[in-house]
Amino acid sequence: MISKKAPRFLWYAIAVALVCPTCLIQGRPLTIAGNIAGSSYEPASGVIYSEMRSRLTEDFPGTTFVTLAALTGNLSGFDLLVLNRFASQALTLAEQTNLHSYVLNGGNLLYVGEDTGLSNDSFTNPFGIAMAPDPTTDIAIAFATYTNLGSPFLTGPFGAPSNPPSGSDAAKIITLGPSVELARWNGGGTAISAFGPNTLSAGAGFGVFVTDANMMTPARYSLELGDVLSNALLLPEPSSLACLLLGAAGCFGRRRFFRAFRA
Repeated sequence: MISKKAPRFLWYAIAVALVCPTCLIQGRPLTIAGNIAGSSYEPASGVIYSEMRSRLTEDFPGTTFVTLAALTGNLSGFDLLVLNRFASQALTLAEQTNLHSYVLNGGNLLYVGEDTGLSNDSFTNPFGIAMAPDPTTDIAIAFATYTNLGSPFLTGPFGAPSNPPSGSDAAKIITLGPSVELARWNGGGTAISAFGPNTLSAGAGFGVFVTDANMMTPARYSLELGDVLSNALLLPEPSSLACLLLGAAGCFGRRRFFRAFRA
């Protein structure tokens, strides 16, 4: 039996959800791995990815990061792989096969491609996705526009990024494969694409494919791309009243919250 105090408290919890949504949508701690990509560009430790790590730790408290010497062996213990192409080596055929299996079995992937240097193919071909240089971005700074505003990557709890994606001498996605376009370079090709959970097969994880590391850099990541990845890591979206109540319980303390509903 619900006490008379419950409705007032419930409306208070809903109001807090509207005013401070992030306090109700913090996710569980994650274990995230990155590849070796030169000291500055290593996702798990490099300065280029420092804001990404801070943002993910804020959205998913307790999250930890580790650098992998190679994408071999059992990867199932990782919630997300962040692979940076710039300053890294191409994946071997064995690594490509293992990466594909990891996603098929529920693992999640963020791949950050580039135009210059080695080809993106060894990272993207396992998923039927291909990239090529985008000449329209061969300027000091180029911008893209988020084009698929109805995608759950852009309508999740964190919403869409406030700033457009940016890059210079960037790639474009020329073969989408199982992914769909999220953003397009202004006057150019696809800048970001993604496929959601269960797209490759039942139980498979998601994949987000970015065409320039500029979006990952400090002072840009949270504004340009951070919401996309945090939304992805919360898919499927927690939209039920039950999730709201559980979030409120975490925000205000379980005893105080559930006391209002006690007979």
